[in-house]
Amino acid sequence: MREIPFYKPLIDQRERTLINEVLDLEKANKVVTLEQEFMKYIPCGDAISTVNGTAAMHLAMCALDLKRGDKIICSVNAFPSVAEVIRHFDAEPIFVDIDKDDFNIDVEQLENVLKKQHSKKTQRCFY
Repeated sequence: MREIPFYKPLIDQRERTLINEVLDLEKANKVVTLEQEFMKYIPCGDAISTVNGTAAMHLAMCALDLKRGDKIICSVNAFPSVAEVIRHFDAEPIFVDIDKDDFNIDVEQLENVLKKQHSKKTQRCFY
């Protein structure tokens, strides 16, 4: 049986050189460079890079000042780490089904969930 790899990175010589620079600590800090370039591109006053999307979501939810019982609406197609981060704050993920054509949140389902949450007069609900 032929193996189908999940992911096979394509790394050329330029990428190998950049990787070696980081490993050898020869050049400027790549994280600082990334954050500075991002601030120029947006433009914004601050930028924080994270090691992965889960850490980024955690920081974003810290900025929301989540409280116990808050509700966060998210897609059923979201990575499991989305719900894990939400639960870390003792908030509640509210899953909304997707549109079968584009795989984004189904607008009608979202409206139903919003009406239901509004009728319950929940503490806070984030979309």
